[in-house]
Amino acid sequence: MSEVAIRTPQSPGIGAYLNPLGLCSALAVRADLIWQFASRELLERHKGAMLGVAWNILSPLLTLSVYTFVFGFVLKVRWENKGGHAWQGIDPHLSFALTFFCGHALAHLFVECVGRAPTVIASRPNLVRKVVFPLEILPVSVLVAGLVTLAVSVGILLVCSLIFAGRIPPTAPLFLVPIVPLVMLALGASWFLASLGVFLRDVRNVVQVLVQVIVFMSAVFYPIQRVPESWQPLVLYNPLAVIIENGRRTLLWGEWPEWHRLAWVTLLAFIVMQVGYAWFMRTKRGMADVV
Repeated sequence: MSEVAIRTPQSPGIGAYLNPLGLCSALAVRADLIWQFASRELLERHKGAMLGVAWNILSPLLTLSVYTFVFGFVLKVRWENKGGHAWQGIDPHLSFALTFFCGHALAHLFVECVGRAPTVIASRPNLVRKVVFPLEILPVSVLVAGLVTLAVSVGILLVCSLIFAGRIPPTAPLFLVPIVPLVMLALGASWFLASLGVFLRDVRNVVQVLVQVIVFMSAVFYPIQRVPESWQPLVLYNPLAVIIENGRRTLLWGEWPEWHRLAWVTLLAFIVMQVGYAWFMRTKRGMADVV
């Protein structure tokens, strides 16, 4: 009696997914599908609300209003920048609220992506069991939805600059420079945590705490100059803090980016993105067995 050997196709090694061109092309061919899920993400955020998708604009606008009232008129705090407040010719209390809001908007994109990552795959078992469905686009769709919210916040800040400062800083287009490492960092971390969240369900609870710690160490609520000198390296070498600081410099203060700091942050973010993607693709085949 003859024996029949059945061979299953071997999964590619992790190195096969470390090609950045392959990653870009894989996402580009699925751009329509990514946008469909991103649109659904935006619609489901305020599903059932009377104003619906209008909350995607109203929410950051109300957030800025609250920050302006609390920090500008109640606490009367100032944002020190090179010995003075952030913008010359603008009320320092309003300057604090806008500077704070800019940092919050950038940090919120990272928090939203990373915070959702552990459940973005685990909460969709019907898609996981579909062999042909590209699960890797789900974290990307969350990122795209977050970028829409960030764009609204940036638009509000530009309007405020025009109204209260009388101009939009000429360096505003360079705001896209720190956005690049922010996107790569959030995407890489999301891919890694999305995979880990399928196999270890407790990850989401740990991530919620870690994300808050990272945000508090990223100079969102305070200028770096106020951090005690012995603790400043924890902030200065925090990639998210570097991104936020340079976002403020370009969008609000009319200053050039800190190219030397952004260089190492971008390199680190690129590595995180590639490794996160490779990890996700390498572990994707085992997800259907545990969901």
